[in-house]
Amino acid sequence: MRVLMTGVSSFTGSWMARRLAEAGAVVTAPRRGCRAEDGPKIRERGAMLAKRVRQVDEAPFGSDRFLDLLANEGPFDLLCLHGATVGDHRAEDFDAIHALRQDTHRISQVMERFAARGGRAVIFTGTVFEADEGRGEPPHAAIGGYGLAKTLTWQVVRHAVERRGLRLGKFVIPHPFGPMEKPGLTSLLAEAWLAGQVPTVATPSLVRDHIHVDLLALAYARFAREVHGWNGRAIVHHAGPSGHVETVGSFVARFARALGPLLGVPTRWTSASVAMSGQQPRIRCNAEPTLTLHPEFDPNRAFEELAVWYLQRFGGSGHGRRALRIAERSLETV
Repeated sequence: MRVLMTGVSSFTGSWMARRLAEAGAVVTAPRRGCRAEDGPKIRERGAMLAKRVRQVDEAPFGSDRFLDLLANEGPFDLLCLHGATVGDHRAEDFDAIHALRQDTHRISQVMERFAARGGRAVIFTGTVFEADEGRGEPPHAAIGGYGLAKTLTWQVVRHAVERRGLRLGKFVIPHPFGPMEKPGLTSLLAEAWLAGQVPTVATPSLVRDHIHVDLLALAYARFAREVHGWNGRAIVHHAGPSGHVETVGSFVARFARALGPLLGVPTRWTSASVAMSGQQPRIRCNAEPTLTLHPEFDPNRAFEELAVWYLQRFGGSGHGRRALRIAERSLETV
């Protein structure tokens, strides 16, 4: 299976590309920028993919170089559209229309060229932030400008794909966490604990869906194989992998219990309910439990690897030996 995948320098994209390659896919990854200009986070993710995925610099979606990849380096079986214009996705003034234009640039030419070269299917990465995605209380509106951008982008991609009779998969991401994650709830908790602080969780009563990024990536690789091999009549396939569906407070308690013994520091936290605007629904989660489908995923080892990453990133030199001991113990179980 030959795959052309965008967005592999992102947190989730790097793990997904890794699991695709490990499952036997030949993955080519067009990137927007140039690796010589990458920051430390992007370099870390790129290093994980260095021997697994061919990365092509300065080939943003719809660009001449992107179209040349489709024309000259295929045929590709799958076109995986994981890349997205994100920036500060929590910003109230997030420009959804600008993101839509960036992420669907020359989409007609892209799909024409992909189909003409024998492409079989397209997989679009969605989010529970979108309108009409996930489980929750009505109305199922988009969450913020980023959720609106992804909603609009999905509809444009779907229209372009279906016009050409290609199969289409939609893979919806809830709230991922794990090594190389971007700043968010879990990394802020770990950073505070390793600094001897007691963090405050602002929205403990919201019900959300947290999933380890490697389990998410395993689900993505499985879904890609299913979409690639499907010979039935259905054109659009949907996957909404789910992890821990519970209140944010319950998840933080779970996270603290798992990491405390590994980090070797107190993992206390407090809560302070903050009044939320209409942008934040009380419940938003996926509906397809994923862990039972992937017995190869070891939650205990996953937390050990995450603890090592936190210790190396936030722990300072004093925690180096603990990180080494955890890493050695984890390797012994392989």
